[in-house]
Amino acid sequence: MLEVVNPGDARKSLAYLHYNGHLVSVDPLPVMTDVPSYTYAASIHEVGLGGAYHAGHVPTQRDFARIGDDLMARLAAGKLYPMVDEIIELEDIPGALDRLRRRAVTGKIVARVAPV
Repeated sequence: MLEVVNPGDARKSLAYLHYNGHLVSVDPLPVMTDVPSYTYAASIHEVGLGGAYHAGHVPTQRDFARIGDDLMARLAAGKLYPMVDEIIELEDIPGALDRLRRRAVTGKIVARVAPV
């Protein structure tokens, strides 16, 4: 499972994993304090995108590019469900960010960007 929005709700993310599953978190790591020990045996992985780019580590940047290409190909082929809750216009972003902050959204919010 890939967790990118809600690091504070590890229990909800773990509910989607099988025993010995993997949880990948894109900065920051999930908060695991309320998850009982020895219940999931999950492997937690942190992806620090900013650190790799700011450090200028080219091999890692290339790996991230390949991973991104693979994810986009899987998405285009219908092999991933991105959990998009709603698609909004740019002017609706402040309200959407407020809903995210209040945790009033269960899926992802995508802002439509019109070509210039």
